[in-house]
Amino acid sequence: MSYEELWEKNPMLKPRIGKVVVNFGVGESGDRLTKGEKVIEELTGQKPIRTRAKQTNPSFGIRKKLPIGLKVTLRGKKAEEFLKKAFYAFDK
Repeated sequence: MSYEELWEKNPMLKPRIGKVVVNFGVGESGDRLTKGEKVIEELTGQKPIRTRAKQTNPSFGIRKKLPIGLKVTLRGKKAEEFLKKAFYAFDK
């Protein structure tokens, strides 16, 4: 029995994509973070949200609540399109 036949019998077994979260850790604020914003916006087509440090780490020069990363949540068609592009690029 193929997957198509199985999914036709029971459509709840067919895999679905709920959301895709693209996370981008830069490690510092400033110029690298703004460049990262441009890159992630170009890849996903959405404006990213800045993530902040949860705790201070003096050895890395990170203070609490300092923006050090980016994230974007994609749902529906945008998520599917992003995954197709990402898997196509990975395959090459």
